[in-house]
Amino acid sequence: MDRRRFLGIFAGGVSLGLSSIEAFARSPEPLKWKRVELNFGLSKPVRVVHVSDSHLCFCDSRDDKKKLEVAKKRHLAYCGMPQTTVENDRMFGFFSATVAHAKDIGAFYFHTGDLIDFGSKMNFDVAGGTLPQENRLLAMGNHEFSEYVWDKRTGLYPDKKNIKELGDLARHDIAFASKIYGGVNFISIDNNYYNFSKIALQRIRQEEKRGYPIVLGFHIPIYTPKIFEAVMRKNKQVRAALVGVPDDKLALFPQEGARLIQKPTSDTLEFLEYLKGENSVKAILCGHEHLEIDDMLYGKIPQYCSGLGAIGYASEFLIS
Repeated sequence: MDRRRFLGIFAGGVSLGLSSIEAFARSPEPLKWKRVELNFGLSKPVRVVHVSDSHLCFCDSRDDKKKLEVAKKRHLAYCGMPQTTVENDRMFGFFSATVAHAKDIGAFYFHTGDLIDFGSKMNFDVAGGTLPQENRLLAMGNHEFSEYVWDKRTGLYPDKKNIKELGDLARHDIAFASKIYGGVNFISIDNNYYNFSKIALQRIRQEEKRGYPIVLGFHIPIYTPKIFEAVMRKNKQVRAALVGVPDDKLALFPQEGARLIQKPTSDTLEFLEYLKGENSVKAILCGHEHLEIDDMLYGKIPQYCSGLGAIGYASEFLIS
């Protein structure tokens, strides 16, 4: 998207100032960086910026009144203040600052879901006008597929929405995509809602044949005891919101909806068995929990769960 069109899309809603995105792409607040070094045996180091859960809450007159109200309430809940202009928006400032940093250091940019809080025309315009044009992957979160945000009363999600818009935003297959960058195979997988598909397993086995070390990115982390306990504490023992939660742990959730949606399918269990075995997966990037935590999956694959991007959490990896 060129600068003139990017500036023009805001005429009917939250306004964007006259300065270009590059001029305000650095948040006035410092990002909460986590920096990690990994050794894959590469001939030349590769840098990666990992962000999750930016939860952009923009909406304008092109969407209905209900969605406009959702945007106001959700933004207030995240930021504690009303939304004014794009360039003064705290959440957008954090998101755009991570993009600017990735460009500055020549890093691969990997966003692992909930880039937008709900599907709106303005959210798609702002996200699409800010993301790097190259060397990037998006993994879908649950919020990208929602029109008005999920039903907290039941813990259940609506049918997936915004499929075409998300494909246009990502510019790759949103179910499974692979990009080779610097000798690393970066792969994004849609693991909403709490499951992996049979196709995902088939495709990652094909990717194995290419012979590169693999970094997986998806929205929802895979169960480990450490992550489960941390998320249960954060969520006041209501649910842990993980993939592959064992039956005895699912039984601890008071909401039937949460127990049902998180019970792993046979395809998911088969995917997890693949990860337990011999494979080329060297690291996993994820989010969803709004909690910065990492743990070793099956004693061999580091799984990095990014904190809430909406309040400035981000990670930078140096892979050598």
